[in-house]
This record gives sequence, C-alpha cells and structure tokens, in this order.
Amino acid sequence: MSRHVCSNLLIDVIDDQNATGVVYLTLYRHDGEAGRLLSPSDVPTRIGEYRDTFVRDMTGWKFKRRELHSSFEKPRA
Repeated sequence: MSRHVCSNLLIDVIDDQNATGVVYLTLYRHDGEAGRLLSPSDVPTRIGEYRDTFVRDMTGWKFKRRELHSSFEKPRA
C-alpha cells in the first residue's frame, strides 16, 4: 500500500503552449498482505520533488515529462 502526498505546487507558464512545474512529494509505503484496508504507520519512504514539463494541445494541458528528484530515501530491507 502506498500514498503519494503532493504539496506546494508551483507552475510557471512559459507561453501559450508550454509550462513547467515543481511539486513536493512525500511517499509512504508498506509491503504486506494484498487486500488489506490499513497499514502500519511508518516514516516516509521517500521525500523529494517532481519536476514537470507540460504542453497544451487541442484537448488541454498534458504532462510532457516528469522527473523525480529524491532528497531523502528510506533503504529497503
């Protein structure tokens, strides 16, 4: 079970068709039995940020690229 908690979104519009963005990520993850409804609380597995590039087409804004840059990462056992 995992949850990506995203916060502090910042979008910079370059022009009518292009934009960039940064969003902070806190990832909680726990491996266990499939189908469970609850997992033990633990420290975050990863803390970092997504650096995104967006492009707009006839249907709206789309992700063109997403890069993950980690600041902290919990070692896997």
